[in-house]
Amino acid sequence: MKKILVVLAGIYLIAIAVLSGIFAVAALFFPSPDKVLPQGFAYFGVLFYLLLAVWLFSTGIGLILRKNWSRISLFVMSGFALLTGILLFIAAMFFMPVPDKDLAQMQNFSLMKLIMMTVSGIFFVAIPLYFLIFFSRPAVRSLFLGGIEEGAKGSGRPFGIILVAVFTLIGAVFTTLFVFFPMLPKVPVLGDFMLSGIWLKIYFLIFSIVGFYIGIGLLRLQKGAWVTYVILHSITTLVALFNLLTITEARILEITPQLQDSSHGMSLTMYKMFGGLSLILPVVFLLYVISKRRLFFNKGISP
Repeated sequence: MKKILVVLAGIYLIAIAVLSGIFAVAALFFPSPDKVLPQGFAYFGVLFYLLLAVWLFSTGIGLILRKNWSRISLFVMSGFALLTGILLFIAAMFFMPVPDKDLAQMQNFSLMKLIMMTVSGIFFVAIPLYFLIFFSRPAVRSLFLGGIEEGAKGSGRPFGIILVAVFTLIGAVFTTLFVFFPMLPKVPVLGDFMLSGIWLKIYFLIFSIVGFYIGIGLLRLQKGAWVTYVILHSITTLVALFNLLTITEARILEITPQLQDSSHGMSLTMYKMFGGLSLILPVVFLLYVISKRRLFFNKGISP
């Protein structure tokens, strides 16, 4: 029965990969007539759905073939989906803009709210949570033995470090995309100090290069990668917290002036709530990596 459920999980991911590919094609050939959002959003959307489709498809095939790297990939994927689902569920529950007291509009609003809560609850919370629990079971894990897990066990590289490294490398990939397809005209770095234009591209490029260095270095248990990760993420977490506490609605509109007169806008309360929740995972990762200091200073993997 376990093998059948693993195969079904792989088929499910392949089906979602096909759907993601359809979204990419739709975004490419049928762009939204809404010109409110910057052009970078459309290009980023196409690349995002294409990369997501490749990731889902390869992970689905890996699960069917019972490759251990695909199990780790599924953990990363499920973590992202679970965090996204929680945010979507909260947004649908408390922050969807309520229309005027027109009966038809109120009925449509209630229906859309129910659909959003149901979709986020099933596909972004329940299923990812099931994957995290099911594929963590020893009996299921034993089906995937012989890949990364054995190498990690022999080298002293724990699963948690692999997970953090994979998250870091994924972040580096998306940061690289921001260099070529900026989604916002300007980004706050610290308080009112913002970057735009070529300086914003350089900013993203530096973070992308450092991200690749950290991700690869963590996989190889390199001391320099550990030090860089701890210093960089300590600073960025404090800066993000400062920006979150000092952000104003005027600054949000300054970052995204196209949204000022549209329905795409985000309230200050919603921005702070999403920003606060998005800091949870980086802080957990930072504390975990700090707790594994001995792995990097007492052992290592030779290049």
